[in-house]
Amino acid sequence: MKTGSTEILLLGVIIVAFSAYILNDPENNPIVTYMATTKLVRSLSKAFKPPSHVIVVGGGVAGLSAAIEAARTGAYVTVLDKEPRMGGNSAKASSGINAVGTVYQREAGIDDSVEKCRLETRGSAGPDSESIMIHRMCMESASAIAFLETHGVALPLLTQLGGHSLPRTHRPAPPTKGPPLNTGLIIVKALTEAIQANYTTITFKNNHKVVDIIADKQEIGVPIVRGVKVAAGGQTFDMLADGIVITTGGFGASPSKIKQNCPSAAGFPTTNGAFATGDGLDMGAKIGTSFRSMNKVQIHPTGFVD
Repeated sequence: MKTGSTEILLLGVIIVAFSAYILNDPENNPIVTYMATTKLVRSLSKAFKPPSHVIVVGGGVAGLSAAIEAARTGAYVTVLDKEPRMGGNSAKASSGINAVGTVYQREAGIDDSVEKCRLETRGSAGPDSESIMIHRMCMESASAIAFLETHGVALPLLTQLGGHSLPRTHRPAPPTKGPPLNTGLIIVKALTEAIQANYTTITFKNNHKVVDIIADKQEIGVPIVRGVKVAAGGQTFDMLADGIVITTGGFGASPSKIKQNCPSAAGFPTTNGAFATGDGLDMGAKIGTSFRSMNKVQIHPTGFVD
């Protein structure tokens, strides 16, 4: 299962952004997670005088991309993930990334356009879909492919998948040696290695579960976020920051949240990781975050279970 895109923007002296393509099954393109976080992080970072400290909660494609963008602005970045390794459901994505106007399409002589991609995506998504997000996804998809290229991810193979009239799904070439890996895992591994090799101001902390957002209530009702409360090593402690980006993913492994938000999907088995419990949603709700498109759950299992 997979839910639609949810964007949350909490405004105060400090901005908290939760902008994740909620993957209750990760069988789709991670481009939305990259796109929805990176530009927001660039704007967020401009509000602080470097060197600022930015905490990214969640180590999937969205979190890794956000960490890179924040580091590019001069910030010190801490990526917190409750699992022993980075990746989350992003590491299970297998189809590829849908993009239009890329260098690979041009080299293949494919005459495509943002408008054509937008119309076909909207046609597949239906009248209740987020038209602004669809337009932005199509318009900026080529830049997302270029971003991955600069961080060691080449996606030269083009495939035409469901809902598209042209080859738009970008996939990696088969490896010259060793077993093939799924697209999402290749992206996660490449971004992780690029960070470790090139971004000394980014720190990974696995087995660190964020259990709450530290925020002060103001008279006008807008929270000022100070940091997060973390559970690790049998202890709970506060970690303060100038900015927080929450990219914790979806709730496909939470039967109660599925029942609450999309009762028609309740009771279905899922190939999500057990970690997909919607932690970021719970933390955001506590400080007054509003949500949208929470009922957009698609039944689309993947074969990558473990």
